[in-house]
Amino acid sequence: MNRVAGVVRQVATSQVSKLLTLRAALLLLGFVASLVYTRLVVDHLGLEVYGIVALVVAIPLMIPFADFGLGASIVNAAARARAHGDADVVTTTVRRVRGIYVWIAGGLSALAVSVAATGWWSRLLGTEGSGLPIDWAVCVVLMAFALTLTVSPGTRVIQGLGRVGEATTFNTAATLTGTIIVAGALPWGVPFWLAVVAPSASSFLVNTIALARARSLLRRLGTSPQTGADEPPVETVESVSTLLRWGVAGMVIAAGVAAMTQGSRVILSHVGSPEDLAEFSLVWMVYAGANALVAVYGAYLWPRWRTTEVHTVLSRGALFREYRRAALLGLLLGLGFWVVTPPALDIFVGHAPTSLAVAAASACLFLQAIHQPAAMLLMTRSGMRWQALVILAITPISLIVSYVSIPRTGAAAPFLALALVVGFLQIPLTLGYSLKHLNDQSAQRGKEVSP
Repeated sequence: MNRVAGVVRQVATSQVSKLLTLRAALLLLGFVASLVYTRLVVDHLGLEVYGIVALVVAIPLMIPFADFGLGASIVNAAARARAHGDADVVTTTVRRVRGIYVWIAGGLSALAVSVAATGWWSRLLGTEGSGLPIDWAVCVVLMAFALTLTVSPGTRVIQGLGRVGEATTFNTAATLTGTIIVAGALPWGVPFWLAVVAPSASSFLVNTIALARARSLLRRLGTSPQTGADEPPVETVESVSTLLRWGVAGMVIAAGVAAMTQGSRVILSHVGSPEDLAEFSLVWMVYAGANALVAVYGAYLWPRWRTTEVHTVLSRGALFREYRRAALLGLLLGLGFWVVTPPALDIFVGHAPTSLAVAAASACLFLQAIHQPAAMLLMTRSGMRWQALVILAITPISLIVSYVSIPRTGAAAPFLALALVVGFLQIPLTLGYSLKHLNDQSAQRGKEVSP
């Protein structure tokens, strides 16, 4: 009991607790904005159409791998630049990554238009009989996502420089801006097209501002003396081909995570009922907000581990202490989600989700929090390759479990499948490799200091 109390006190006074407190306040604001957006869409278009709108809006979440995993290289470069006080490497990395993003955006836009012209988007999403212009709606959302991709490195730089609270503020601002756009159209009745386009438009606007902010921070970093600036210079800038190889593992990880969550949503659209799809979308809206706290925790650990490794070797004790904090965070988030979600959706949207869907999503939050310490420790090239292999193994299992269980569990199926593979496969495998990573680091440092 005293050990638990000690962990609680340690978490409450740590830097991450301040970040989580800030994010909690931003989360509440974003959550309210999401509820308002959802209520407006449901009131004007109906619950079943809301499920389709949420499916279309979530298309970018299904292809986060479109950035080729290059965001990881930006975060790591910014974290090391922060440790050495040298902005040149990260500035050049961002310029090269943005050049790659321009080509990706062009290809993605061409693909979006081609598939829309053939009418295959509605078939792929299982929405042929909806009577809505799904094909061109998906096309517009994907083109907006492609445009946003070219300005997205800004938040990655801000995160890598240790300003995680500021980075998450931009994410919340995107949600809030989209709601304001929809609310501003109330006199005209919130048409389908506005409900679909508003989130994408707001994301592009906010990411453009974040990129300008990142440039300002890098200019200051390049001219201000930093702690550790007298140490050896940071590694040389990687070539475009090296960056692409670096990004393959990140692309696989992002693709697998998208398949296990948003891919299951598409399966639900085909196999389940419109009510199941709408219910999953409602629960996911709240889950995504709560999971943002887990993401903030991971975003805090990632540059912290990388910056620490510049100066010393991490110990197993430090990793397991972080696991205790992660377990406490996951427990609080899971219980809070389980208690708050049903009445919140019932009051604000007029639809209470099933207990099974809420309980499964709560378990996912708990497990995702526990997964963060080892996962962020392994955000290195070898570590990401291992995580990519794990994702490749567990993704088909998750999709199969989701497909098989949808007829019996409905909207809860994707969450149940995710909890199963994360709890029994991803967490143990990632922890095992992270311990090997620490042993290898310790052995390497021992060789460097031995005469």
